[in-house]
Amino acid sequence: MITIRPATDGDMSTVWQIETGEMDETKTPHMMQPDEYDGFKTDLLHHAAVTLVACTDAGQVCGYITCHFAGPYASMRHQWVAGLAVSKMAQGEGIGRALIDAVKAEAAQQAVGKISFRVLASNTAAIGFYQHLGMTQEAHHRREFWLADQWQDEYQYALYVGV
Repeated sequence: MITIRPATDGDMSTVWQIETGEMDETKTPHMMQPDEYDGFKTDLLHHAAVTLVACTDAGQVCGYITCHFAGPYASMRHQWVAGLAVSKMAQGEGIGRALIDAVKAEAAQQAVGKISFRVLASNTAAIGFYQHLGMTQEAHHRREFWLADQWQDEYQYALYVGV
């Protein structure tokens, strides 16, 4: 059984391992560097609107989702931009869906009407997952990033809350 709960300081080293271990230039426009850990941790614990972790029965963190407000203005306080990662060993076990369901419930409680997910075109597994969940593709940003000596497109998917 998987438990979804708010992230704590004690979870951050495992969340960092998931982030740095699962992400490569086909999945993220910025590879996190070891000297960025403190900023990463502070961002997820203190600046994000919400950060949730998924834990196994043994208490092992196996995935996380973090959401930030779309911008600094009051008019942007009803939309979140999300980041999601699940450890390779736990992929395909329903962890991503459980995290998204939990953050969707949290969004509804906070009067957030939309959660956006941005994904590189080369991350076909994430795109397939978002499509499987019925998310709406809202945008296709062509030539958004220069990675590994080539242009990468990016898509934006949205999950609408309360509709």
